[in-house]
Amino acid sequence: MKYLHEFSLRKRLLDILRRHREIISIDTKQINLFAKDVVDTRNHMIHQDGSLEGQVKTGVDLYYMTEKLKHLLVICLLSEIGLPASYIKSRATRNRNPFSKTVV
Repeated sequence: MKYLHEFSLRKRLLDILRRHREIISIDTKQINLFAKDVVDTRNHMIHQDGSLEGQVKTGVDLYYMTEKLKHLLVICLLSEIGLPASYIKSRATRNRNPFSKTVV
């Protein structure tokens, strides 16, 4: 009941990814898959949900997912302070956008 009126992690993450879709340059399918991977991995780690075994990111895949989340955080912060999307995108591209890798 405590969290009844709060949006789920999946909903918040999808909202952020869609808001910055132009900067991170990923399509809807990749957005949905990335959000699912993040939520499933988080739920497995926090709630010890054994039903998600084999569906969560581990090892190198977990590393790349974490890098993408860090990159997304920087994009959110730069956007929040008012930098234009074109500037953020040029910086993201120059600094090797982890969303452009095939590992999603």
